[in-house]
Amino acid sequence: MTSPPPYGGPPQYVPPQYQAPQYQPPQWQQPQYGPPPFQQPWGSPPPGWGWTPYAGQRSQRPGAVIAAAVLAFASALLVLVGTVYALAFSALLSLARGPDAGMGPLTAAAHLLLAALLMVGGLRALQRDRRWLLGAVVLQLAFSVYWVVVLDDVAPSTLGDGVLTVPLVYAALALVSGGLTFLPDARAWTARDRGSQGPAAGG
Repeated sequence: MTSPPPYGGPPQYVPPQYQAPQYQPPQWQQPQYGPPPFQQPWGSPPPGWGWTPYAGQRSQRPGAVIAAAVLAFASALLVLVGTVYALAFSALLSLARGPDAGMGPLTAAAHLLLAALLMVGGLRALQRDRRWLLGAVVLQLAFSVYWVVVLDDVAPSTLGDGVLTVPLVYAALALVSGGLTFLPDARAWTARDRGSQGPAAGG
């Protein structure tokens, strides 16, 4: 660099002043721990679709509905076993009292129909339709009353009074199985799933 000469003399050379660079240490940043944020690979749906990844999934069945279906299946199995036992006992009873004693073919067919109705009712209850199960419950209660009357006639002389507890057990299973479908969580689950399907959903 040059500076103006004093009193018109030759210019004087002034060397530039050297300044050392200012060293600043790098700023340390605390590392971020944890998994990276999840991003959907397919992207977001177009606006206005109103779609979410779990919109089409069914809500979980409440325990009361599952228990009602299990009791219906158990009742169907007991009805089948009881029908086979009643047919065998009727064959022996007909030898002592005549061919009209014991369970007839129509009564046996009605019990097989009840077992089938209990199976279908349990399956339909798991699909938010309890009407089949309630129909089977009413029929099972009617047969329980029928067998209390029949066994009260033949039990004292042949089987004993303890056999009267069998139709009472059937009636209790029917009442519990049908009553579970009226619990608040079961009713709310059924009503919510029906509403999600719109007016076209039936049962």
